[in-house]
Amino acid sequence: MAQPDWLENVLKQELVTTGVPGLVAGYIDVGNKPHLAASGIRQVGSDTPLQLTDAVHIGSCTKAVTALLIAAAVGDGQLRFTTTLGALDPIWKKSPWANRTVESLLRHEAGLPENATWWELTRAGGELTSQRRNVLNPKWLSSGKVPAVGKFAYSNVGYVVLGSVIDKVYGRPYEDVLQLRIARPKLLQSVGFGVPSLARGHRVTATGYLPTTLDNPPVMNSAGRLHLSVADWLQTAALHMASNDFLDSNIRRVLHGSRMDGGYAGGWIVLNRSWAGGPALTHAGSNTFWMASMWVAPKTGRAFAAVANGAGENISKGLDRIISAMIQRSSGITR
Repeated sequence: MAQPDWLENVLKQELVTTGVPGLVAGYIDVGNKPHLAASGIRQVGSDTPLQLTDAVHIGSCTKAVTALLIAAAVGDGQLRFTTTLGALDPIWKKSPWANRTVESLLRHEAGLPENATWWELTRAGGELTSQRRNVLNPKWLSSGKVPAVGKFAYSNVGYVVLGSVIDKVYGRPYEDVLQLRIARPKLLQSVGFGVPSLARGHRVTATGYLPTTLDNPPVMNSAGRLHLSVADWLQTAALHMASNDFLDSNIRRVLHGSRMDGGYAGGWIVLNRSWAGGPALTHAGSNTFWMASMWVAPKTGRAFAAVANGAGENISKGLDRIISAMIQRSSGITR
């Protein structure tokens, strides 16, 4: 894994600009080794540098990986994008969302609320598979205006349900399927959920950043709790490339299809960019203690990712600058 001096210098500058404890970033051109750099520390209170191989928390960027598993299930003949929730589970058949399709959940168009009362659901107990299955019980859903069906309304609930869809069609927990279908075949060593084992996210206090092991509850694994190294994350992006045979081209077309520029597809926002040769896929994620961002160009076979072990608007802008620098360096075209 190469560590270009210029990229490390970009990260060092952003450490100063944003004040975040640590940054790691990288990009790939399919067929070549990833270009990676890290700067800063694993956590405040320690001098241990953040390493290229450290697992980092990618928050809601997990949704793109969950969508990739759904697409793989379609390719495996386990599922269709048009399959309804009611056809998958007798409990769901009795719910108000029985006729919602898998594709509508992928696009956040199923009329589901953004969140559930996650900790109450967790305290009710039971296996993760049961918690995911039961998230559609109205007693766990956040009150408020119900989103319109067919209209975009970002929903963590929808992606928890998609995790349950994976549980059902493979007969194994979502977490195991991710290992069996993606992590192990692609030799990804760092994939896991929740707080990474070495690096720490940070919360902001009046006296500065403090490391924390807080995270969302495990029932949200398929919506926003994945951790892995940036190198491994870039390898999951490679599975979306037109040159990769992980997905059939027709399946990829549905997964990446957006109704408009800037619209949401399967786990991604889709934007037309000249440097991408057409549609670019992007997503940002944060559990409020970490922040991550990725851009993928399926046609040209390139992907760019940056992660910080802190969060905030200034850090989000810093990640944007890092990714812009990588795009410009690799193509001579800014986004």
